[in-house]
Amino acid sequence: MNKDFWKAALNRALRTAAECALAYIGSAAMFHEVNWLGCVSAAGMGAITSILMAIATGLPEVK
Repeated sequence: MNKDFWKAALNRALRTAAECALAYIGSAAMFHEVNWLGCVSAAGMGAITSILMAIATGLPEVK
C-alpha cells in the first residue's frame, strides 16, 4: 500500500460517495424533501466501504 494505492483508493471512495449521495437525492420527490443527514450518512458509508474493499481486494489500476 503505497502512495499510488491510497490516491486511487481515495479517488474511488470519493466517486462512490458522490454516487450514493446522488442516488439518495434522486429518491426524494422534491429537492427540499431530501433527508440531508441520511444522505451524508449513506455517502460516508459508501466511501468507507469502498476503502475497505480496496484494502481487502486491492485495486487493478495499481501495480
